[in-house]
Amino acid sequence: MTRAYIARVEARTGLLLGGGRVHESYPFEDYRDAVAWTDTIIEGNAVAGRDAMYGGIRMVQAEKPILRKELV
Repeated sequence: MTRAYIARVEARTGLLLGGGRVHESYPFEDYRDAVAWTDTIIEGNAVAGRDAMYGGIRMVQAEKPILRKELV
């Protein structure tokens, strides 16, 4: 098992429409990749007209995190 990071974003469609969704990433080997994923998801939700907010990044133990070299 390897240390990895999972990012979380909460997106809301509006109170009258019934709430929102929580998006969680796959485990990333590098903290910076989890942050980049978060930024991408928040930007995509903004383009779609949803209010999205940062839900945090947590450290976990994962067998096969997404390696930094796989993203380059």
